[in-house]
Amino acid sequence: MMQSFTRRNLLRQMMMGGLGAAAAASGQMALMRSALAASSSIDSDYKALVCVFLYGGNDSWNMLLPMSGDARVRYEDARQNLAATATVASRLGNGIEGGLGLHPAMSRLNALVDAGKLAVQTNVGPLIVPTTYDQFRNNAVPVPEQLFSHNDQQATWMRGAEAKDMSFGWAGRMLELLDDTGGFTRNFTLAGNNLWQSSINGNPFTLSQEGVPEINGFEGDWWGPMLRKRVHEQIQALADHPLERMAAQVTNNAVINAKFVRNALAMAPNTQTEFTPGNHLSSQLKAIARLITVQPHLKPKRQVFFVGLGGWDTHDEQNQLHSDLLEGLANGLADFQAELDAFGVGHQVTTFTMSDFARTLSSNGDGTDHAWGGHQFIMGGAVNGGRLYGELPRQALDNGIDIGGGRMIPTTANEQMFASLASWMGLSVSEIADIMPAIGAFDTPPNYFV
Repeated sequence: MMQSFTRRNLLRQMMMGGLGAAAAASGQMALMRSALAASSSIDSDYKALVCVFLYGGNDSWNMLLPMSGDARVRYEDARQNLAATATVASRLGNGIEGGLGLHPAMSRLNALVDAGKLAVQTNVGPLIVPTTYDQFRNNAVPVPEQLFSHNDQQATWMRGAEAKDMSFGWAGRMLELLDDTGGFTRNFTLAGNNLWQSSINGNPFTLSQEGVPEINGFEGDWWGPMLRKRVHEQIQALADHPLERMAAQVTNNAVINAKFVRNALAMAPNTQTEFTPGNHLSSQLKAIARLITVQPHLKPKRQVFFVGLGGWDTHDEQNQLHSDLLEGLANGLADFQAELDAFGVGHQVTTFTMSDFARTLSSNGDGTDHAWGGHQFIMGGAVNGGRLYGELPRQALDNGIDIGGGRMIPTTANEQMFASLASWMGLSVSEIADIMPAIGAFDTPPNYFV
């Protein structure tokens, strides 16, 4: 039975209709008109960041595997039943005792390493100041709050700062500082609203792997043409209260923005890469690749994209689960870079991983528990890849930075990693300090780029 059509029901429907997908922005109609005259080639000064968030805490210590010698013995002693064996030595291990290989489930990434398009930031994590083992044990320096909590550490990675210092995400704050007229088309997510992309100006535009969903009740035939006509009539009539006018404006902008992106995607060229079927990450990144190819119609010079992959909280059954997860991650990254390269924009997009935290080197019998510092991937044609960044600790218990069970104190702060990415996007040193207030406590950030 159809519910009665009242102002209260209309406002409720507005707020439930996915309106966070489009923040109110001026001039969108002008953007749509200008898109008609756009060229088909992507701007030469275009750049994008793609964040792949691994929800649950990735055991990144099992991505880089010691190959031989004492390093291998120490690794096996620490990892016990979780030890994995690399079958191919990686260029990443050049100059490293015993050499290194990628986990065998990630074999597709070897080609990206050899091509210099994939790097690893080692042992990175949240810090307030550089921290030694003795300082941690003696409570001599401040450390991030709730170190081993999923929600808190996800938020810390996305903010690039402690909660008391920043309310919004570092990507959202970065976009506010970049001189770009792209409006809402600078900020897309395929994994729902997230703190990383949030800013005082609103949340990212949300879409699915299939494209831009219709806003229930305001597009398509969800309510039928007659009732939809009444919806729009009611929207125009909601003018007797500021909040009602605001809700009506947000709804109108959401419909306009959704149609704008949908029309742009209709002009996307055919996919050039065989994306791995049944791979959730590949499907998300395929959708992002389509968005990037229609940059001439969307117009932004700088974009950020967010995708998420769950299942990394491997307290149990880790050997099989983690291997499958790593294979899915590797296939998704390799598919995405191949597609970008096929369209000649591989050097204009940098993809990187984040995760709640790493996991303990020691086994709990069937898996691992929450830890601290770990490794992250940096991928793209502009990346000075095929190498490690930062200090790679010995993969052993009681190695001088192990605070218990193989929980490693980070030797690189995640703000240092973020600063390098933000600098590549165009932020100045002073602007980076604005969005990452703790950056001054650390050494010069690494430079991941050629």
